[in-house]
Amino acid sequence: MRLLTAALPIALMLLPAYALPQAGEWRMVGTGITSNLSGLAVEKAGTLLTVHDNKLPTEPRISRLLGGLMKPLTWPAGAEIPIDLEAITEIPGRDNEFIALASAGKAFHIRVTGANVSLLGTFTLPGAKAFLANNYEGFRLQRLQGELVAVWTHRGGFGRDGLVFTAPFTLQGYQFGPGSVYKLRAPWPVSDRRDASDVVIYPDGTVTVSAASDPGDDGPFPSTLYTLGILSKDSHGDWGLPASPTRFLTPTEVAGWRNTRKIEALVLTPTGLKAGTDDENGGGWIR
Repeated sequence: MRLLTAALPIALMLLPAYALPQAGEWRMVGTGITSNLSGLAVEKAGTLLTVHDNKLPTEPRISRLLGGLMKPLTWPAGAEIPIDLEAITEIPGRDNEFIALASAGKAFHIRVTGANVSLLGTFTLPGAKAFLANNYEGFRLQRLQGELVAVWTHRGGFGRDGLVFTAPFTLQGYQFGPGSVYKLRAPWPVSDRRDASDVVIYPDGTVTVSAASDPGDDGPFPSTLYTLGILSKDSHGDWGLPASPTRFLTPTEVAGWRNTRKIEALVLTPTGLKAGTDDENGGGWIR
């Protein structure tokens, strides 16, 4: 929600020690507005990486979560510094390589080894235009039927519906095949709604998104999860989701995920789905 020119309060208090959470319990992993979790991915070792929607050059872009604490990693010196990272995805078949997405549609192909981050390349999402800037919030890759498939989301809001895009993806050359675009209107939250704040793709092709409210910088704010259907190929071999004749998806709320924290990060781990928040001044939390 922040503007680049806005004052950036930073919490200076130390993180308290937290016990391991019970199922469904939230725990804080970062304090202050620069310690948000805007996207989550799993490293080969099983640890979690998170990206941040920070904008100033001195603020962290990517961190590792270790022992319930957030450890910022240094963006490679001399490389283009992304503004407003909103998503990160593992690249199936490429250990410790990831694609991080900024809200304007610029993607950053990175490798993370220990404390080192390397930038391997950049590309722009197909169709990304100036009037859509600062609104892409989710990007995820999954291998289905031997093919790498991408799903990415435009958050919607301000009277506009969210958008969900699907297409096959080739890492070499960062090429997208023929794709589809769908409209999404999440039934809840009702006010200041972001219809799709992040996305995951299950191994069977099921697509789930988070929807959240974002009225300002003094969270926490409500959010929930919705299932959008299963990716499948049509008669032309194109990947898509079941939709109405007017291209609207029918979201089905996931039981037990309606809560008072603003989910902006989702990831599938060997132990199940994890969610992270960007509660603005309320810091980053994980469940």
